[in-house]
Amino acid sequence: MEVDKKTYELCYLLTSPEAEAEVARLLSQYESDTLHQGKLIDLKLAYPIKKHQFALFGFTQFSTLPANAEKIKTS
Repeated sequence: MEVDKKTYELCYLLTSPEAEAEVARLLSQYESDTLHQGKLIDLKLAYPIKKHQFALFGFTQFSTLPANAEKIKTS
């Protein structure tokens, strides 16, 4: 029985634009296909997270096997 890939969306906060490459590396590690990657948006956080007042918000839509999605979730 073959399992079809499903579509997922990952949202993240980053401290630098270079960190987005780590997100792409993680997705490719689990055999994911990137469908759409949103532009990073600079925003002021409502409250500090690890002493950061600002962050870059980004999102990526991707397709992968459900088992791989669980692995990405726990990474």
